[in-house]
Amino acid sequence: MRHRRFSKTMRGLALVIFLTGFTLTGIVPWPAWDTAHAAVTAYSVRGAFLTDLGGAHTGEVTFDDLAPWTDVEGQTVDGIYFKTPWLGCDPYGGSTYRCGTQTSAPLTVITGITGMPATTGANLLSPGGTDIAACSDPSLDNDDLVLHFMEPVSAVGLDVILQIDGGSNLGVRVLGSSGNILYDEPDVQIVMPITPYTGVRFIGFISDTEDIARVEIDEYDEECTGYDAHVGYDSIVYADPLNEEGFTFSPNIILPGTGSTPNSVAIGDVDRDGIGDMA
Repeated sequence: MRHRRFSKTMRGLALVIFLTGFTLTGIVPWPAWDTAHAAVTAYSVRGAFLTDLGGAHTGEVTFDDLAPWTDVEGQTVDGIYFKTPWLGCDPYGGSTYRCGTQTSAPLTVITGITGMPATTGANLLSPGGTDIAACSDPSLDNDDLVLHFMEPVSAVGLDVILQIDGGSNLGVRVLGSSGNILYDEPDVQIVMPITPYTGVRFIGFISDTEDIARVEIDEYDEECTGYDAHVGYDSIVYADPLNEEGFTFSPNIILPGTGSTPNSVAIGDVDRDGIGDMA
């Protein structure tokens, strides 16, 4: 895990800068960070992301078909294998994450609550569950997440939901199927006004190589002076390159794993009829 701090003084300066865009609704526009890194373009606006996809996303995980308190740690939902990077040993490896226990667990599906609302439907994913009081349990304050795609995809986007104390920090890394780094931003600073509103930040990526195999999110602001140590995730969308031949995953399939190892199922279009065939 990378440990960095964006000081409250610097947050205040950034806050003053961004308050120049303050509106009557009390919402400050997000700082733009749509940038190209090698073969991957990063997006901070869902609308721009979907526009550039041309409506081609083939999968969506909103957690609304899962019962509250479902633990998706080590499970595959709609072709995405969910993992906390430090809990046990990740069978899919990764560029920086190894074995250990320094993360929020379990990866719990919860019903949206005050300070941690869902962005689609009623449910969202909250590492550590519903205990979101500041520093009530430091073991629940490190809300990292790894998404591993059972089949590489060409694009992925999701909402990151934060409690507000003026700012937050995330590191984001996107890896290809061979473990190559497609995008790496260790310090995505999220600056917000100090208001009762919960912050929602969209993070999305479109790859020119159609080779996104893994997304690693490192949330490292576990300080006790504010609430932004608590992060949730919702409304994950992705584009499967196999969809060019008409293939799509069946919605909300959960394949239980054994320990840290997922129960893999081979899916392909053997007869090229546009329908996925399970081996």
